Amino acid sequence: MIKFNVDTIDNPWNLTVRAGTIKEAGFSMPTPLRVLNTKEIVEAKKIADSNLAIPNFPHPIFELTKYFKPAAIQGLTSNAQASSGLINSINKISLMAGARFTIFHPVLNRTLTVTDEINKKLIALQCACDVDAISIIDEYNSKPLIFRKRLVKSMEQIDNMERPFEPTPTIRMDTDDRKFKDKLKIVFDNDINVLNLIYSNIKEHWANYSYLIKSLRKQDKIWVHMSELNKIQFKKSSLVHTMPLFGIDSYALNYKPLGFGTFNRVPALVKRFDSGTLGYLEPSECGENTNCSCFVDNNLPLKQVLDLYSGSDLLSSAMTCHDTVSSLHEFIKSRSNILNQDYRDYIRSKSHMEIPMKKLFNVEIAQTQLL
Repeated sequence: MIKFNVDTIDNPWNLTVRAGTIKEAGFSMPTPLRVLNTKEIVEAKKIADSNLAIPNFPHPIFELTKYFKPAAIQGLTSNAQASSGLINSINKISLMAGARFTIFHPVLNRTLTVTDEINKKLIALQCACDVDAISIIDEYNSKPLIFRKRLVKSMEQIDNMERPFEPTPTIRMDTDDRKFKDKLKIVFDNDINVLNLIYSNIKEHWANYSYLIKSLRKQDKIWVHMSELNKIQFKKSSLVHTMPLFGIDSYALNYKPLGFGTFNRVPALVKRFDSGTLGYLEPSECGENTNCSCFVDNNLPLKQVLDLYSGSDLLSSAMTCHDTVSSLHEFIKSRSNILNQDYRDYIRSKSHMEIPMKKLFNVEIAQTQLL
């Protein structure tokens, strides 16, 4: 079973900017950390198949991100063959990720009615797959009493399985703020080791994020993971590197495959994650050297990297892989700043963190007392 401990010393300026350690089966995984997800595994396979590089992700944790269409969810309750097909597809992705601790995260439309029957079938599906953390799905804006009953029943169902799994309740950050508070308290009262939060706009749901900050100051034994994060905020800033300010320990980007059908796709300008600024920059804004040892860059000159993957129509895949590796390395470096209680100086040194700090906290970095 998972054990989590917060390693930082509580102090007035730190709030819940915390570093912790996840322990599982003899392994120790430091936080905060970027979690590998399904899209990144898929993009890496394209690079591997091209023989341009050998993918090597240093991430100890994998979020198996699976988008479910409403019809697929309904099929869980009526079609055994459909369930068998889903199990095979999930296990295929899990095999690609290798021997990592795997969080299963089903991506569902917010408007989908998730009944107790659907939740029960979805848990059974997960328990038949090669995953470690089992997602317990909440009905969007359900009453806290209903949430409590579902959580208790789901934990009993998971405990009755032959293999040990981590029950992982999921709460949306865009939940009504009064219900969010009650649901968070219910999770804390039910001996849960892993909590999964689904990202929503911080400014629009500030009340929930603010309550999360206050609540986590008293919770040092629960690992808080966040799913469905956008990659970029405020045009260039990396969103995931803002999230430690809210006490969240691990992060996975949003992944929802493009829909089927004929449509005109406008090619997106490929941007590159820059660890020096925590921004996503156009190639022309980057220096000549990559200064990155990820399996995509391999410390080569930037022009050589861009030419190599552009010529193979794999530039977008390459930048996705660079992003997740470089981002993880930056989290590992920032951990020492958190432990040394100088995270404020670390944030000041990152030029693309200034706009998020001003927009989200309405303060100048030089004056903020929130860090």
